[in-house]
Amino acid sequence: MVYHADRYDTAYDEGMTYLSQSARAGHTQAMFVYGLMLSRESRRCEAGPWMRRAAEAGLKSARIAYVDHAVAGYYENLLLGALQRELEMLRASQFR
Repeated sequence: MVYHADRYDTAYDEGMTYLSQSARAGHTQAMFVYGLMLSRESRRCEAGPWMRRAAEAGLKSARIAYVDHAVAGYYENLLLGALQRELEMLRASQFR
Protein backbone atom coordinates (compact mmCIF):
# COMPACT_ATOMS: atom_id res chain seq x y z
CA MET A 1 0.00 0.00 0.00
CA VAL A 2 1.32 3.46 -0.89
CA TYR A 3 0.78 6.11 1.76
CA HIS A 4 0.42 9.84 1.31
CA ALA A 5 4.01 10.63 2.30
CA ASP A 6 5.35 8.16 -0.26
CA ARG A 7 3.04 9.27 -3.03
CA TYR A 8 3.57 13.01 -2.61
CA ASP A 9 7.09 13.02 -1.17
CA THR A 10 5.91 14.89 1.90
CA ALA A 11 7.61 15.13 5.25
CA TYR A 12 7.09 12.46 7.91
CA ASP A 13 5.25 14.88 10.22
CA GLU A 14 2.85 15.85 7.45
CA GLY A 15 2.21 12.20 6.66
CA MET A 16 1.50 11.50 10.33
CA THR A 17 -1.01 14.37 10.33
CA TYR A 18 -2.95 12.78 7.46
CA LEU A 19 -2.64 9.34 9.01
CA SER A 20 -3.96 10.63 12.33
CA GLN A 21 -6.91 12.31 10.61
CA SER A 22 -7.77 9.11 8.74
CA ALA A 23 -7.48 7.02 11.90
CA ARG A 24 -9.70 9.42 13.85
CA ALA A 25 -12.23 9.27 10.99
CA GLY A 26 -12.45 5.50 11.52
CA HIS A 27 -10.42 4.11 8.62
CA THR A 28 -9.34 0.70 9.89
CA GLN A 29 -6.04 0.44 8.00
CA ALA A 30 -5.12 3.98 9.08
CA MET A 31 -5.82 3.11 12.74
CA PHE A 32 -3.46 0.15 12.46
CA VAL A 33 -0.67 1.98 10.63
CA TYR A 34 -0.99 5.01 12.91
CA GLY A 35 -0.59 2.69 15.90
CA LEU A 36 2.47 1.08 14.31
CA MET A 37 4.05 4.44 13.61
CA LEU A 38 3.40 5.65 17.16
CA SER A 39 4.96 2.44 18.45
CA ARG A 40 8.07 3.03 16.33
CA GLU A 41 8.31 6.49 17.88
CA SER A 42 8.38 4.81 21.32
CA ARG A 43 4.87 6.09 22.05
CA ARG A 44 3.57 2.64 22.98
CA CYS A 45 0.87 3.90 25.37
CA GLU A 46 -0.72 5.90 22.56
CA ALA A 47 -0.18 3.15 19.97
CA GLY A 48 -2.01 0.34 21.77
CA PRO A 49 -5.55 1.74 21.61
CA TRP A 50 -5.25 2.45 17.87
CA MET A 51 -3.96 -1.02 17.16
CA ARG A 52 -6.69 -2.54 19.35
CA ARG A 53 -9.44 -0.61 17.54
CA ALA A 54 -8.16 -1.88 14.18
CA ALA A 55 -8.00 -5.42 15.57
CA GLU A 56 -11.54 -5.17 16.93
CA ALA A 57 -12.68 -3.94 13.50
CA GLY A 58 -11.42 -7.23 12.07
CA LEU A 59 -8.13 -6.30 10.39
CA LYS A 60 -6.10 -9.54 10.58
CA SER A 61 -2.68 -7.88 10.57
CA ALA A 62 -3.83 -5.66 13.44
CA ARG A 63 -4.99 -8.68 15.44
CA ILE A 64 -1.55 -10.24 15.21
CA ALA A 65 0.36 -7.01 15.82
CA TYR A 66 -1.83 -5.93 18.74
CA VAL A 67 -1.22 -9.18 20.61
CA ASP A 68 2.52 -8.84 19.97
CA HIS A 69 2.37 -5.22 21.13
CA ALA A 70 0.40 -6.10 24.26
CA VAL A 71 2.71 -8.88 25.44
CA ALA A 72 6.00 -7.53 24.10
CA GLY A 73 8.70 -8.37 26.56
CA TYR A 74 6.36 -10.10 29.01
CA TYR A 75 7.35 -13.69 28.28
CA GLU A 76 10.98 -12.76 27.73
CA ASN A 77 11.04 -11.14 31.18
CA LEU A 78 9.44 -14.23 32.74
CA LEU A 79 12.09 -16.44 31.16
CA LEU A 80 14.93 -14.14 32.20
CA GLY A 81 13.61 -14.06 35.75
CA ALA A 82 13.45 -17.85 35.92
CA LEU A 83 16.96 -18.19 34.50
CA GLN A 84 18.29 -15.59 36.93
CA ARG A 85 16.76 -17.42 39.91
CA GLU A 86 18.24 -20.71 38.71
CA LEU A 87 21.67 -19.12 38.27
CA GLU A 88 21.49 -17.65 41.77
CA MET A 89 20.64 -21.10 43.19
CA LEU A 90 23.60 -22.64 41.34
CA ARG A 91 25.95 -19.97 42.63
CA ALA A 92 24.67 -20.39 46.17
CA SER A 93 25.14 -24.18 46.01
CA GLN A 94 28.77 -23.74 44.91
CA PHE A 95 29.64 -21.93 48.14
CA ARG A 96 28.12 -24.51 50.49
